[in-house]
Formats: sequence, C-alpha cells, structure tokens
Amino acid sequence: MDRGVLQRFLRSFVRTFVSSGICLLFPLFLQAQALSFSVGTATAAPGQKSTGYLEVPAGIDTATNIPVIIINGEKRGPVLALVSGAHGTEYTSIIAIEKLINLLDPSQIAGTVILVPLVNVQSFEQKVPHVNPIDNKSMNRFYPGKADGTQTERASFLIAQQVVDRCDYLIDYHGGDLDESLRPYAYWAPTGKESQDRISKDMVLAFGLDHIIIWRDRPTDLAATLSRQHLYCSRQTFHRRRSWLCRHRRSG
Repeated sequence: MDRGVLQRFLRSFVRTFVSSGICLLFPLFLQAQALSFSVGTATAAPGQKSTGYLEVPAGIDTATNIPVIIINGEKRGPVLALVSGAHGTEYTSIIAIEKLINLLDPSQIAGTVILVPLVNVQSFEQKVPHVNPIDNKSMNRFYPGKADGTQTERASFLIAQQVVDRCDYLIDYHGGDLDESLRPYAYWAPTGKESQDRISKDMVLAFGLDHIIIWRDRPTDLAATLSRQHLYCSRQTFHRRRSWLCRHRRSG
C-alpha cells in the first residue's frame, strides 16, 4: 500500500475511533454527573458524604450561610430532607439532626438524605427565641420567600429552591423554645389527596409519638397555599406528585 494512502487511512481511523470514543464516553460522563447530588456548596457522589453551605447573599441586610450536609447513598433511591433550627433556640431538634451527620452511613443508604441542622444561625448565636434577630421575622413563616426580601425571606427562598423543590419527602423538626415546655407531638395535615395523605400519615405514625395534632385548616388549593406565608408546599412538588410532611405551628 502506498505510504501516503496508509497515512490517510490511519488518520481517518484515529479520527473515527476518537469520535466514537467521545460519543461513547459522553453519556457515561453525563450519567456519572447525574448520580452526584448537590445542594448549595455541598456535592456528594454516590457513597459519599459532603458538607457545605446554602449561601444567602447580602441584600437590604447582611448575608448568612446555612449549614447543609448531603449523605448520598451507594444505591439509587428517593431524596429525604430533614430540616431543623428555624427557631435557633429549639435545641433538641438541632442536636438530633447533628447526631445524624455521623450516624448515617452512605454505604447503608438507598437514596439521598439532605440535612439542614440550623436554619436560623443568628437566633442560635445570639440566643434570641422565635425570630431571626436580623429582621425580627420567624423563619418558619415566610416560605416560599423572596430573592429580594429581608434575610429571612432570602433564606426561605433559597431553601425552597435548593431543598424543598428537590426532595421527595421532607420533615421539619422543632422543639420547645427557651420559653416553652412542650410534650413531644407531631402535626399531620391531611390534604384530601389520597396518596399524599397516606404517605404523610405513615411518616407521622413512624415516629411513635403518643400525641398527633390533626390540622385540617390547611388550604388544599395550590394558589391559596402559596399565598399564605406560614405554609409552603412547592409547585414542583405537587407536579411531581411527591409526598412530604408540611408542618405548621400556630405559636411560633
């Protein structure tokens, strides 16, 4: 074979091989990327645990960083979010979530767990019950928040986008505040949606508490739900037919 012809054949073969290689490897790369899970600055590959922050930018008041931990199981499965510390001096729930950081083993989990142990960092640091001392607002009352609002509203907006909209199940933990002494209990808010109510009821019963408050005042109309600042179920969550426990406290 002529040397020039051979060189052209080899170059063509290499180009074809490389092109095929890229076509084969690119979907594999996308699949590997899809298996990773990110919230805020935390990113965990399957079988890994990662810590980071939800970085709430400065606006009409100061910025803040909310700790977030991802435990991404080795096997695929649903996404569970556990959130606490909306009131930064409700210590029992904050400590409970912090203990899970070390207790949960990614190798034993099918799915992903998002832990947000302390939403109201300023309340915790300054020992201020019930509200965020930066804007004097309860961080349990302003979902889905506003990107251009006060610190509480901006934090709520970020949590709604990064955590609520991305999980299949969510539990919001609270506890007796500095001026409260509470019997352990849970709220269950039936919606009239059979599948969602069945799953959320199972979640409540799984805690084994002897007191469950059934709250039927929650609006079942999505527009009405989104218009009430103290209760938030994301539109994306409804569209995906995802079920999670929405929690409401009248006193906080």
